[in-house]
Amino acid sequence: LTGWMALPRIELESNFQSFATGLDALTDAQHVESVIGSSGEVAVVLNGPDVLSPEAMKWTSEAQESIVSRHGDQMRPVVSPPTLLQFLGSSPTASQIAAGVRLLPPYLTGAVLRNDRTSALLSFGVRMEDLSKLQ
Repeated sequence: LTGWMALPRIELESNFQSFATGLDALTDAQHVESVIGSSGEVAVVLNGPDVLSPEAMKWTSEAQESIVSRHGDQMRPVVSPPTLLQFLGSSPTASQIAAGVRLLPPYLTGAVLRNDRTSALLSFGVRMEDLSKLQ
């Protein structure tokens, strides 16, 4: 019980680089970051009865645009339903969305959508030094 009472007062160290200094894994992550522009990921998950409805797709697009406009210097879009289906334009109908999803390979749609359409993922790449700023 004492531990649970003290928990809110314990400081969180978000600079994981201080824990990993000298480890090969940190060097590897820094190399990956220099090649692809990010070494970590922040995800936003949308859950609902149909995350591919036109309304949900509109919300997802607006959420992604809002994140990029506020944190674009720290978070870069990687993959999401709006990025996968951007070829449909800005206001696709339900039938256009369904047809668009059928055109995409399952390994792509499976990365951001559950088969039952109840969950969608918006993935953003981040750099190591940006993680503490995004806390």
